[in-house]
Amino acid sequence: MIRTIATILMLPPAFQFLLVFLGLALWRVYRPLAWLCFITSFSSLFLLSVPAVSSELYKTLEIYPAVTPQEWGEANHGEDTVIVVLGGGRDENAYEYGGETIHQDALLRVRYGAKVADLTGLPILVSGGSVYGRGKPEAELLADVFKEFGYDKVLMERSSKNTWENAKYTADLIDRLGFKRVILVTQAWHMRRSVYCFEELGVEVIPAPTKFLSSVPIGREYVPVATALRGSSAAIKEWLGMLVYSLFYEARPSLQAEHATDEANNPA
Repeated sequence: MIRTIATILMLPPAFQFLLVFLGLALWRVYRPLAWLCFITSFSSLFLLSVPAVSSELYKTLEIYPAVTPQEWGEANHGEDTVIVVLGGGRDENAYEYGGETIHQDALLRVRYGAKVADLTGLPILVSGGSVYGRGKPEAELLADVFKEFGYDKVLMERSSKNTWENAKYTADLIDRLGFKRVILVTQAWHMRRSVYCFEELGVEVIPAPTKFLSSVPIGREYVPVATALRGSSAAIKEWLGMLVYSLFYEARPSLQAEHATDEANNPA
């Protein structure tokens, strides 16, 4: 929870509001610095709300190209390859689904993971735990949706709470199961951080990105909109995540995840 709050405060628009409050606190003490806080807050909020700026930030993340259906059909990855679909959040107010289901970002990953499985015939592994310790692990929610796509036998990693743990616990699991490489499915903007984590933990990765967001509709490039601000925030979060992982997370394959008690041979 502390990490989540800290992350929110470092991202727009919360960070800009903090600058405004700092400027107000400094107004009677040192007005030049207060003005600097105000100007920085409003100018950065404006720039990050511009689609052209958001697009450029996404381009720094979307470095892996899309794979066409023809390329999947022609590829031969072998029986030691597994498709790994990462969790992407949950909707806890999905009463029409019995209380909870996967977030729309995760749904995009499931849909593309099913498409890749159709084209390659490879098994599927889903990764995601219960971040705040409540509700079903995201892996089980993902597996439930895969059933809707006709995949009843899905391997699960149920313990991870962030992208680094996705990679760490999945690395442990696939090592026990005899897989040597993964076809990694996630959004294009999340792929750079995901590949970084898996490769740092000794996993051979074939990127399978979906949902590219770096293109901007012509004529709307410089009109500030809320969706662009959200995109800029997501891109900044990705870079902050990679910075934190590189500084504080151990970059070596784990031997046995402390809480990874997944029963991989008992599919959903």
